[in-house]
Amino acid sequence: MGPGTIFVLTMSSNQANVFTITLVPSFTAEIFVNYNGEWTLLLGNVDVNLSGSLTLTLPSQEYHFVIEIGQGYEPIHGIVSPSNSTFNATPTKSLYTIVVVETGIEQPWTLVINGTPYNVSGTPFSVMKPVGTYLIRIMAPQYYTFILKSLLGQDISYNQGSPVIQVSPSQSSYSLSGKTFHNVSLVLLVNFSEEKFPLIVRTQGINYSWVLDLNGTLFNITGNKTLDLYPGVYYVKVLNPNGLNFSAPLIVKVPTNTSLTVTFLETKSIGNSTISISNTTGIETPPNTTQPISTPPTTSNSLNFVGTFYFKAISLVVLLVVAIAIGYKIK
Repeated sequence: MGPGTIFVLTMSSNQANVFTITLVPSFTAEIFVNYNGEWTLLLGNVDVNLSGSLTLTLPSQEYHFVIEIGQGYEPIHGIVSPSNSTFNATPTKSLYTIVVVETGIEQPWTLVINGTPYNVSGTPFSVMKPVGTYLIRIMAPQYYTFILKSLLGQDISYNQGSPVIQVSPSQSSYSLSGKTFHNVSLVLLVNFSEEKFPLIVRTQGINYSWVLDLNGTLFNITGNKTLDLYPGVYYVKVLNPNGLNFSAPLIVKVPTNTSLTVTFLETKSIGNSTISISNTTGIETPPNTTQPISTPPTTSNSLNFVGTFYFKAISLVVLLVVAIAIGYKIK
């Protein structure tokens, strides 16, 4: 027999029994899991629940095994052999998908999860998080309000007015806008609404309807009217009735400017000049306060003096010409 063989002899009355036991080389394996809780070892056909560390005596060969932690952790794959008999592992938490869908907004905003900010510009937006409870915050752009709700997964709870979400293990899928997300734990909907602000339009100079054009949108105005407008810069155009002129700002900024005054002007002609007259209680013609321009009088003596002077001068010239002509003939 070869080495490592043991013979066992047993005797009973007149009978003898001989057994042969062959010893196989073995090694000691140690498995350490840095996890405060129960974990499961899957080794061949062995499935055993453990905690802390494990020491095994195994026949000398290579062994593949799997360590499973509770929900929310990735499985750990390991190998032990006579040349590598110690295995040390730290569990890694599984990541699950949070999908965020936005409506009612076309500009970037910020989502804060447990103090970490994420810039969101268009949806769907996604972020991966391990199992746990998270405090979230929506930082909306100026002049926007929002409503937050859950479309998939656990409902949103609140802690002192702040929304709290719960990420749990999931194998769900979610598709939107041609994108498919896997292991989706939550789908959050953020519905934004832009605020409107009042702009008071005041009419001066007329008491009937006219049309106001703000960035291409027309409003029929009679007297004073309040318009609810989104924030922004509006270019002012007035479709003036009956050919009247008007006075108004070129632009109005909402909500910085809270009112817009349009004053209509009646055109009057005085001589060769045209003026516009504004009224606040209706179109009226103001009293004529222009004084006539006086012309200095021309006396008849002045006119006679000028006429006599020119007559005498002309006569003298004529006489000289005639005298010269007669003298030339006599010669």
